[in-house]
Amino acid sequence: MKNPPTIESMRLRLAGLCSRSEQCESDLRAKILRARLPAEAADDIITFLKEGRFLDNSRFARSYALDKVRFAGWGVNKIRAALAMKRIPQSDIAAALEAIPKAEYMEAVKKVAAAKVRSLDLRLQADRAAFCRHMLSRGFETPVVMKTLDYLVKKTDSDSE
Repeated sequence: MKNPPTIESMRLRLAGLCSRSEQCESDLRAKILRARLPAEAADDIITFLKEGRFLDNSRFARSYALDKVRFAGWGVNKIRAALAMKRIPQSDIAAALEAIPKAEYMEAVKKVAAAKVRSLDLRLQADRAAFCRHMLSRGFETPVVMKTLDYLVKKTDSDSE
């Protein structure tokens, strides 16, 4: 079994990681503890990273939220839950969700809805329910899902006439 890294080597390794991509405190703390360093060392390393501006939970939350909308097609409910699981403060979560551009968010809604509706017949109640379950599981809010469903049903009705 190899020896745990030194505090200094872990500082440098995590500073490099933070300079390549945004990280959150809870993930970094878990990495430190997995490396078998004591909890006091974790506090020291986290303080070093914050003071050096390598680590900023609010910056991480904004980046995470935007990436999940853009690349994963997640809604705000799923993003909120994921950030809460990473122990991001509620104020930072709220600010991150507010920072998501409405146009990009609605584009994500359209993209996810279009992909799902291809395999459904929205004239059937069971398929409408499946659509709603899918959109809600992706974290989109109920009013957004219902408005999207109404639009798609009307579009389906007008296309079939």
